[in-house]
Amino acid sequence: MEKTISLRPLPAGLTDGEIILRIAASDHSWRKGNAAVWEMRKIIDTRPPRMTFLGGPHSIAPGGAGVVSFMLDESAALSGLQAGNSFFPAYEAGGGRYFVWYALPCDAPPDVPFIGVAEDEAGNRTNVHFRPDVKSVRIKSDVLTLTDAFFEGVVPYFKSLDPSLKGTDLEIFLAVNRDQRARDDERLQAICRDTGPRPLWRGTFLRLPRSKTMAAFGERRTYLYNGREIDRQIHLGVDLASVRNCPVPAANAGRVVFAGPLGIYGETVILDHGCGLFSMYCHLSRIDAAVSSSVARGDVLGLSGATGMAGGDHLHFAMLVHGVFVDPVEWWDARWIQNNVAIKMESE
Repeated sequence: MEKTISLRPLPAGLTDGEIILRIAASDHSWRKGNAAVWEMRKIIDTRPPRMTFLGGPHSIAPGGAGVVSFMLDESAALSGLQAGNSFFPAYEAGGGRYFVWYALPCDAPPDVPFIGVAEDEAGNRTNVHFRPDVKSVRIKSDVLTLTDAFFEGVVPYFKSLDPSLKGTDLEIFLAVNRDQRARDDERLQAICRDTGPRPLWRGTFLRLPRSKTMAAFGERRTYLYNGREIDRQIHLGVDLASVRNCPVPAANAGRVVFAGPLGIYGETVILDHGCGLFSMYCHLSRIDAAVSSSVARGDVLGLSGATGMAGGDHLHFAMLVHGVFVDPVEWWDARWIQNNVAIKMESE
């Protein structure tokens, strides 16, 4: 037998606190019948957690990252920050304080809502608006003119990975640049769920030594072939070129969560730096890192190359916060880290 008892709103005479739930049953056997009583102590809790954001001012740019702390007056089964369609979980710092690494996609609308969320064990939820100053950024653009020689260089790589790819080189390129790119993003979302609860890194992130920037983060790319537009995509990393097959160092201390082929990115290594922060090293010609191993800042992960969707030897370097791509330039900047990360995590 099952019976549902609604406690929202609380029945008359009940208040938050400890109760004794007593169930009694008896039958109609001879004389006084048989009786049984079952009791259980429970807690009635109808009050949602109280959330208070700390510090400020807070600012973020499209394609940027941020850290925010808040206090809760009780432990929470779920807490974090909802930014548009993305949820960024919080990590406990002790004493009722939590912090969240969050990000704003480079193509996010300027009015994206930010809402702090906390839910206790009883299912009581609180939503608190959080209003960082969203900075405007200049949108970069680039035009890539594709040639038959480029197709001949990249299409065989993808056909070797997926023999089901059929059609002309142009049709295969478009399938990879659109459909494979989308599948890669889904896979990255899964990979980026494997993160530790504490920061593993310190200081600025390393930039590939003695390298030149060939393409910037957030570029809106237009692809041309035979003089006509065939596709558009957003470049979600920084392309760095040095000498051919140059050693690629870990940008900071972390844990290897992926090492192998990853669609358009070719041979790839991904490091977890804790609390949802990841770095990504793509188009490698050789991988020297093993999954689950810990690496120090500067450890060689492999050699640069041209695997995947690459027209020449270079490193595509990317940073992600809980699966959202963010601008690596911020993480190379000691002043940005001090003002936007270190101070917020230490003093709030």
